[in-house]
Amino acid sequence: MPRGEFRIEEERYSGIAWRATIRISDTEFLVDLRDNPDQQDGPWNTSRDGSVTSAQMMFKAMTDPDFPADEGSFRPLKVLTRLGSIFAAADRAPRGYYFETRIGLYDLLWRCLASVMPDRIPAGHYASICGTVIAGSHPDTGRRFAMVEPQMGERGSDRGAGRRRLRVFD
Repeated sequence: MPRGEFRIEEERYSGIAWRATIRISDTEFLVDLRDNPDQQDGPWNTSRDGSVTSAQMMFKAMTDPDFPADEGSFRPLKVLTRLGSIFAAADRAPRGYYFETRIGLYDLLWRCLASVMPDRIPAGHYASICGTVIAGSHPDTGRRFAMVEPQMGERGSDRGAGRRRLRVFD
């Protein structure tokens, strides 16, 4: 792993920016997410545990993807968050689409290291669940309903080594 401090900032569709700093030393792999927007009124927040899980997935893929995770797998990993932010939402904050936040964070961290490890990091993933959401009130009973159906798809290489088409299966 390269040693040093690596930063990324990415504007999201909503117009807010997500930021991450990764500091790698001989003894520690630190992911700093404290400089991120406050939790949102909508369902785009995740818990601190969700953010740690995203960092663990990326860390494991980078360090030892073939060995099963055990007690020591994440010992060098430290994740810093700020309570009340989108990556460490307070208890009553909405989290309906937490999976989008978690997968987007994973991709953000992955790409943070892509420029310094281009031979080790493949193209990004689809970075979204791309769910279809149908919600409303039943016309006869007035009872509220919601259905979220994830769609299948994939993204081509960021390095231009071929583009893949979105695939949707019935």
